[in-house]
Amino acid sequence: MTDAVLSWARYFFRSLDMSTGLGDNPALENGNLSCIAYLLYPMGENKQFRLSISSEPDLIRKTVHLWLALTLHGYQSAYNFRALMAGLCIWEDTMPTMAEALSHHDMENVATVLIKGIIEDQSRRPQKYTDYIRSATLITFCGGTSENLCECLVARKSIMWCCRAIRILVSKPKRYSQRQMRSRGAALQHLFAYVHEASRAYVYNFAEALDFHFLESVLMVDHFLSLNESFPQEEVFQPKFYEILVEVLEHAETLTTYRSVLRRILRTVKHADKFEATLGEGHTAQRWYCLKRLALEREPGLHQYDLKESKGLFICDNRECPNKDINPRSPSQRCGGCSNVMYCSPECQKVDWKAVGGHRLTCLQSQSDRKDGKPHGISCIDYNFFVERCRTDIRIHLDLIRALRAQDLDEQAGNSEPVATVIVMSYCGPGNGVKMLRRDISTCPALMGVNNWRMLKKADEQVIIIMQIPYQVNPARFAFPLSKCGISL
Repeated sequence: MTDAVLSWARYFFRSLDMSTGLGDNPALENGNLSCIAYLLYPMGENKQFRLSISSEPDLIRKTVHLWLALTLHGYQSAYNFRALMAGLCIWEDTMPTMAEALSHHDMENVATVLIKGIIEDQSRRPQKYTDYIRSATLITFCGGTSENLCECLVARKSIMWCCRAIRILVSKPKRYSQRQMRSRGAALQHLFAYVHEASRAYVYNFAEALDFHFLESVLMVDHFLSLNESFPQEEVFQPKFYEILVEVLEHAETLTTYRSVLRRILRTVKHADKFEATLGEGHTAQRWYCLKRLALEREPGLHQYDLKESKGLFICDNRECPNKDINPRSPSQRCGGCSNVMYCSPECQKVDWKAVGGHRLTCLQSQSDRKDGKPHGISCIDYNFFVERCRTDIRIHLDLIRALRAQDLDEQAGNSEPVATVIVMSYCGPGNGVKMLRRDISTCPALMGVNNWRMLKKADEQVIIIMQIPYQVNPARFAFPLSKCGISL
């Protein structure tokens, strides 16, 4: 039967002209499309069929082409081709050919098709959890094949739709059959993995996930399992799934240094009691209680900063601002385009926008990146929150900074013109402390950028602080002289 279906599919695909549209293709007339979809759909889960088709890359390329074209044009048979695609995505022999076939298509179209599938799954009544598995499998596999595709998915609100799908899967308070449990477990593992990877790629992707109850869903997994405790957990979820949950909570600990993330975590903490009752005592529970304790420790600092902001904190990123010397106590305003910088008045924003080397190009690039789902910088409020915390830590550890400066001067005893001491203050990694270390000044131009470092470095500066904070996979770094904090040695 498998050979017969494969032979018929081979004949069908060879007669398919890939250069023409769906409506102009004679191979798609007389119900051929419905027949091929109906035959291939059940074969997608057949290992022998997948092994046979893996040796014919042209069939896979045409399957990918049909899946995209049928979905974009609203063909009903696209549903069956999506099922076949999900089967091909999990078979190791077909993965490389699938990735290569996807690379020849417009990533925006691929992202549109993937999101359309997961939206349809959530709107279909009654819902079929096998559909969630297919959507989750496809979005995880395709998102990992191209960074550009991953950005296109984020731009189309993939994080929101995946978080909503996760919420649906973990929030139904009922018992299921063993097959239903396995189906839900497979879908959840793929969805959690996708959202976690997107969150690690950019901090504000994680903030978006928190807006759609991502942390609550992590805590609800144990409740979901407790309702179906007759099935062994290892038969529902693979060990990798629990590792992902722990990594999500560890990542949340690291990002509590961001005001925007901390506020969202505290919102979860305030109504987490109903989840903690069924949380158990495993690794996930231990990481959650560590995160909760850390968030509550940082809450007073957040309130103090917000109180200071509400009284009016003068911030203006216009280098030619006439009010900097006056320093009025009036609240600043965010840039209306990117929200990443602040000005004391609309006039200052206009001046900085028009200035040579001003904010105009940066703002337009940030707006474009936001639209395309790319990292678009750190918001001005989060940045100022970091700077305020860094200043506080500098005052707390001033004796250590003095000791590092004295040690550096001893090592430069033979230098007639001692250079500044560079101290890195790192807020990366879980925990409530700051890691401080002295860095060789000769490595700083490569670290911060030659032009930025040349503008920062001055002969009379004794100490330069490099603030290192989590951002994407690699941290972001900002440098400023110690004198800018109003602190002298």
